[in-house]
Amino acid sequence: MDSESLKENVTVTVRFRPLSPREIRHEEEIAWYADGETIVRNEYTSSIAYAYDQAFGPTTTTHHVYDIAAQHVVNGAMEGINGTIFAYGVTSSGKTHTMHGNQRSPGIIPLAIKDAFCIIQETPSREFLLRLSYLEIYNEVVNDLLNPAGHHLRIREDSHGTFVEGVKQEVVLSPAHALSIIAAGEEQRHVASTNLNLHSSRSHTIFTLTIESSPCGENNKGEAVNLSQLNLIDLAGSEGSKAETTGIRRKEGSYINKSLLTLGTVISKLSDGKSAHIPYRDSKLTRLLQSSLSGHGRVSLICTVTPSSSNSEETHNTLKFAHRAKHIEIQAAQNKINDEKSLIKTYQNEIRSLKEELEQLDQEGEAKDALLIQIQSLTRLILVSTKSSSHQTDPERRYSFVEEELAYLPRKGHDLSLDNENIQLNVNFDALKEEKKIKKPGLYNLLKPQKQEGLTLTRPVYSSPSDSTSEALQQEVTSSGNYTETENTTIKAQAIEIEQLKQKVAMIIESKEQLECENIRLKEESSYANELASAAATELKMLSEQVVKLMNQNSA
Repeated sequence: MDSESLKENVTVTVRFRPLSPREIRHEEEIAWYADGETIVRNEYTSSIAYAYDQAFGPTTTTHHVYDIAAQHVVNGAMEGINGTIFAYGVTSSGKTHTMHGNQRSPGIIPLAIKDAFCIIQETPSREFLLRLSYLEIYNEVVNDLLNPAGHHLRIREDSHGTFVEGVKQEVVLSPAHALSIIAAGEEQRHVASTNLNLHSSRSHTIFTLTIESSPCGENNKGEAVNLSQLNLIDLAGSEGSKAETTGIRRKEGSYINKSLLTLGTVISKLSDGKSAHIPYRDSKLTRLLQSSLSGHGRVSLICTVTPSSSNSEETHNTLKFAHRAKHIEIQAAQNKINDEKSLIKTYQNEIRSLKEELEQLDQEGEAKDALLIQIQSLTRLILVSTKSSSHQTDPERRYSFVEEELAYLPRKGHDLSLDNENIQLNVNFDALKEEKKIKKPGLYNLLKPQKQEGLTLTRPVYSSPSDSTSEALQQEVTSSGNYTETENTTIKAQAIEIEQLKQKVAMIIESKEQLECENIRLKEESSYANELASAAATELKMLSEQVVKLMNQNSA
């Protein structure tokens, strides 16, 4: 292929989340905003601005983010071009919501999986084999989220690039099958409550879809196989100046910051194009990203940021990181291998051999039934389109998840998002411009709840039985002309008592939430202590074996 025609830059997009309820309560202002489709600008210093491939405002849906930032990478991966998509940003900026999403708003990972199977359906001329793996980098240790025993895995390197030794790979047959495996892996991931987020990711995760494809038909023995990997990465975020200071959280934070700083250094050196040495080996994260960042596949960086003034410095650092990444040049190429040992070729050859063996059996019997079962089992692993000719799937259907698939996504996200139909943001920009003429400078009013027509931030209101009872009693007291003085006094006393009970219930709920957070923290510390003990026991065993080996050598 003509490599010059495939020379391109890393795709860099920025996604703003809305102000969180906490930020709204504290009346924080908008410090950064999307000015048009590609520019991000500082509200207080308009000359500070950065240009990207796309700047997504807080009302942008994840579907739209996928269309712009991810779909071309997924399409390339299905054609044999390696691809990497990763979300970068500080804690509570919306990375996990963007990458994983929830049932009401599926994230980039489920959308990519759904899209991959749609592309298979649209490509009747090829057969596909899909495998997935799911890794975690926690405290600079690589763990296999699909294998409970897969801890402290080693990163190796061969002629094709870096890989993780001993990682478990699952062949996937449908979107629901893939999402169920990811959901099982998520249960093993390290999360924690932090100052900014009750369920903060404390590890980097790398979801990899390995894609093999070859032409359809019985006579495809000598045909080359397209082989590619699609990496979808959710990076843990640092908390900047708001980081935890307790022992375990501080240790986690130091490892996270180290890997993110190394990633920043690698990005800087790659963007200037002059550095002879790129420090990929300084962290596990950059070591695993080496093949992607060194220009052998398409890369899309989605930077998630908060617009609030309290995180202005952290947002600025993220924007500068994104700006540097935009200058990295890549030269993606299609990967074709003529290897009969590729997994799809192995399965095709085995099916061909079993069919030949089946034809030699004249009579029905157990042997023939066993061969048929083997053929069917292998055939179902190779994915083929049910269509006879190429046909583009309706875009709406690409994003249509059935109940079986949605069951493996979280019911609701941890981040405030406009994709969630429980939260609606209605902005009248004309009214906002008029309002800004008479109010102090700043775009805080863009997202602040207002009584005016310019903006409303609404949530569904659920009334408890006590609320309804109290309201009814208040109405009775108001229209108490038909009651005696004694009855009025009784009604008022009941209303006061109900109000006091409501306050006690609120205090109990708040205490319960605090206890739950403390319980989560204690469980995490206990789990981490157990991991340290297990690691120490392993090291001690290895050391003991070495001592015994040396003693035996000396005695000999």
